[in-house]
Amino acid sequence: MSHLFTRLTLVSIVLTLATHRSNAQEVTIPEGWFQKDHIKGQLKRGLGAVVVNVTEVDWYPMIEGEVETLTYQSWRKDLEALQPHYDAYLEGKKQDSIRAYQFQEIDRLIGEYLKGKNKTLLIEAQALADSQQLKIEVEDSSPQYRGYANKPQIELRLAEKGRVSSRKEIQLYQSQLEKQKPQERVTNYQAKEYLRLMEQQASIPKTEKGKVQSKVAQKRLAYLPTTKKIELGTISGTFELIGNDFSYTQEEIPGVAQAKELYPAQETGSIPACCTIIKDTESGQLITINSTEVFQLMERDMNQAAYVEEVEALGYQTHTRDWEVYLNTNHYEVKVDRFLMEALKENPKVLQTLDAHYGHLKAVWNQLPSITSALTESIRVYRIKKQNISNSMIEKWKAETKKAIKLNDQLMTLNMKEFPLSQYYPLDASQSQEIDTFTDALIASRGILML
Repeated sequence: MSHLFTRLTLVSIVLTLATHRSNAQEVTIPEGWFQKDHIKGQLKRGLGAVVVNVTEVDWYPMIEGEVETLTYQSWRKDLEALQPHYDAYLEGKKQDSIRAYQFQEIDRLIGEYLKGKNKTLLIEAQALADSQQLKIEVEDSSPQYRGYANKPQIELRLAEKGRVSSRKEIQLYQSQLEKQKPQERVTNYQAKEYLRLMEQQASIPKTEKGKVQSKVAQKRLAYLPTTKKIELGTISGTFELIGNDFSYTQEEIPGVAQAKELYPAQETGSIPACCTIIKDTESGQLITINSTEVFQLMERDMNQAAYVEEVEALGYQTHTRDWEVYLNTNHYEVKVDRFLMEALKENPKVLQTLDAHYGHLKAVWNQLPSITSALTESIRVYRIKKQNISNSMIEKWKAETKKAIKLNDQLMTLNMKEFPLSQYYPLDASQSQEIDTFTDALIASRGILML
C-alpha cells in the first residue's frame, strides 16, 4: 500500500571521545549544564557522582604457565558427575559381599547343627538371619489348607526363645536359604561409564601452556570509588577526561582487577561499561559519573546549539520536541542535526527542493478523490450486479483503473526520492487517509478485473 510520505530515519553518528589514559582529552563542563531540563531528561535516572581515589594495590598478574586442557576439563567434569553413582555401586557391592558371607555363615551353622545337634549353633544362625532381616517363608501345609490353590505363607525360624525347630523344618529352611542367596550385582551404566573414563585418563593431555595467576604480588594504581558524593549541579570547569568506558567490578577478576574497582571495560570481559572518570585540572580531584554518555551528550548538545544558531540565521524558526530540535519549512518539519547541516553545506537550497517535492506530491494527491470515487462506485455496482454488469461499464472501469495505476506509479516514484536528512515530516498529513482509500480501491479493482 502506498503511503503519504516516506519517513527516512538515519542513525546519527556520534564521535566517540578518547578513553585512553595516555591520550586524555581536556573537556569543559559549562556551569549548570547537568541541571538543564533537556539534559536531565536524556540522562538516566539515578545519575550521580562520587570522588575516586587512586590507590596503590597488590596485583597478581596473569603469566605464562601450565593450565588444564579443555579436553581434560571436560573429562574431569564428566568423571565428577559419575563419581557419586560409582561410589554407590561400590557400596552396594560391599554390602552384597557382607550379605553373601552372612548367608554362607548361616548355612555353615545349620550344617554343623545337623551333624551334632548343638542348639547354640541354631540360635547363633537365627541371630545372623535377623541381623540381615532374612525371612524364610513357605506355604502352610496344614490339613485345613489341603486343596487350596493359594495357601497362606508361614515363616520358618531356626530357633525361637531358646527352642529349636524340628529337623524337617530346619532342612526345609536350609533349602529355601539356598534360593535366597544374593546374586552377583550387575555393573550399571553409570559405573561402566566411570570405568571407561578412568581407562581414558592416561591418554588425555592434562595441561598445556597458558595464562595462570602469578603468586608474586606486584604494585599498581587502581581507581577506587569512595562513598563521598558530589552534587552534579556543582560540577563545572575544565576537566581531563580519563575515560568513559569504565566497568565497576563487584567481585575480583583474577589477574585483572580487584573487587569494587573501576577498570576499563574492554579488559574486564563481559562486564559492561557503566562509568566515566574525569579529573579536575585545578584541584586534581578525580570524579566518577555513573554514565558513559555524558560527554557524547555534551558534544551533541553544544553542536546542536551551534546548528540552531546557523539555521535561525537563515530565517528558520526552531522548536523542541522530545529533547530534539526541529525547524519548519513551508511544508515540512525537519530535524536540526548534523545531517541537515551537511546537506545545507552541500546544497544551500535543499529545503526549498524539499518543499518543491511536496508540490509534486500535492499535484498527484489532488487527482485522487475523483478517481477513488469512480473506482469505489464501480466496485459497488459490481457487488450488486455481479455477472449482469454491462460491457460498457466494464470497459469504463478498466480505463479508470489503468489511470489509477499510473497515478499510483507516480506516487511510488515520488515517495522513493531520498533527501540527505535524518528526519522530515509533512506538516499537513491529511492526505494520508485519502491515499489509503485510493490504494484499497485500486487493489480491489485490479483483483476483480485481473489487471
